Amino acid sequence: MAKPLRGIVLALILLAAAVPWRRAHAAETITLGITSATAFSVPHYIAQEKNYYAAAGLNVDTIIAGSANGVLQQLAAGSINIGQAATDQTLRAIKRGAPIRIVAGAASNAPFRMIAAKGTKSWSELKGKTISVGGLTDVTLYFLRTMARKTASATTTTTFCTAAARQRASAGSSRARSRARS
Repeated sequence: MAKPLRGIVLALILLAAAVPWRRAHAAETITLGITSATAFSVPHYIAQEKNYYAAAGLNVDTIIAGSANGVLQQLAAGSINIGQAATDQTLRAIKRGAPIRIVAGAASNAPFRMIAAKGTKSWSELKGKTISVGGLTDVTLYFLRTMARKTASATTTTTFCTAAARQRASAGSSRARSRARS
């Protein structure tokens, strides 16, 4: 190759190296916050499995926050881009000034079910028992009371315990048993 041609080729290579070439568009990452892996999340997991997100140029990072309040706090703080949380808690957060907005719903009716220990056959057997709910302002308590009213069961003799309180009590009992054995 002649010296002048080599110089031109070298100049073009250096020029090409200096120009900020646009790389192929990388998938945009969106962070989705959910309370836990529930039936509401099935479409999301299918989209991941079938690579629908990737086909749309998206990379969806899923954060399991453990509670609706956790999702809403992260959304309000900007730590996640989109979240899935109970409507009542979302409305409460909006009412208190959270900079978030409801844009879609995941269900047209309440997906809650009352489950009990094997052998429990009726609501009346739950009188005087402790029933665990998500929290004292959680939608699970609201629906539990609604279901109990519809079955004419009095919930006045029932103790409601939040899941967190139940875990703390269980942990305390475990520590006490460990100390007793020592």
